Amino acid sequence: MGFQELPRYKVALIGDGGVGKTTFIKRNLTGEFLENYIPTMGVEPHGGILFDIWNISSDQSSTNSRAEYLRNSDAAIIMFDFSRRITYDNVINWHQLMLNNSGPIPIILLGNKADIDEQDREVKVSETMSRPIENAEYYDISTKSAKGFDEPFLSLCRHFFKDPSLEFLTCCGIPVPDPEKWEQLSKEWETAMKNPLPDVDSDE
Repeated sequence: MGFQELPRYKVALIGDGGVGKTTFIKRNLTGEFLENYIPTMGVEPHGGILFDIWNISSDQSSTNSRAEYLRNSDAAIIMFDFSRRITYDNVINWHQLMLNNSGPIPIILLGNKADIDEQDREVKVSETMSRPIENAEYYDISTKSAKGFDEPFLSLCRHFFKDPSLEFLTCCGIPVPDPEKWEQLSKEWETAMKNPLPDVDSDE
């Protein structure tokens, strides 16, 4: 299956400013600042899948355009920061905004900075045991250490392929028989990474 023939799904990435959304995307795409990190891009036995990640601005002045970006999403990832309670309290508001614009879709809830010490947490681990969003999948992650990076996307793959036994490959799973095509694709990714993402957050 060629790159352009892979199934595509629009995933909205939302949450308060500074929770780590932009870093989450960049680390998943490039493994930036991570040693020996290989981005997982394929699933077995189905071949591959493409996620179009829309990093939605948290700027309240862009409410209308934000709603437009959320429409027709196939899934959503809502992120909060363990070190800032307000970002956890606002999860319910982000979920409601998502429902208003896309209806009921798969929701992944991510708690970032899972690696910080307990005394530095404003949101305790025990609080995440009772989800603020009913039926949402929940994962602890760390954009610093790459903890849990694959899990939300693996969950979405299992949902879209309707196969709970799916596992990611240990390396890139998209077959690229033509080296020239692979080189061109790599250049396109590099160019995309140099362009600013549509998010005004000052993410860490």
